[in-house]
Amino acid sequence: MVCRNGNERSSEEVRPRAGLAGDLEVLKLVGFGERSRELNFRRVTKKGARKMSEPSKEELLARIAELEKQAGSRKKGSLEFRVGEKGGVSVYGLGRFPVTLYYEQWIRLLDIAGELREFLEANKSKLKLKTAE
Repeated sequence: MVCRNGNERSSEEVRPRAGLAGDLEVLKLVGFGERSRELNFRRVTKKGARKMSEPSKEELLARIAELEKQAGSRKKGSLEFRVGEKGGVSVYGLGRFPVTLYYEQWIRLLDIAGELREFLEANKSKLKLKTAE
């Protein structure tokens, strides 16, 4: 088999894990993509397998409306708190990644919040500040 980039590759089937009921398709490895080094797979339906019904346009529009409603309920810039699997408290919304600390760490930080605020104000000229947009 010749791939898009001209290299010859043999096809390999990637079978679904054993024990999963209702798997109707397998993925067939067809090679590497030209620009990205990701593997390309093609879905191959097994003979005699029933095809899953495609969702109707109305169902898809209802799902989109539901997702938009969920996304719109959270204000941009708002902070959200969650307890993680290991018992840490994460704050989402400060930046790209959440800030996660354990209970004792949060208490220590809150105890010196006044000092932290004073430090920030004293060093404001040295800090990079985002402009209000």
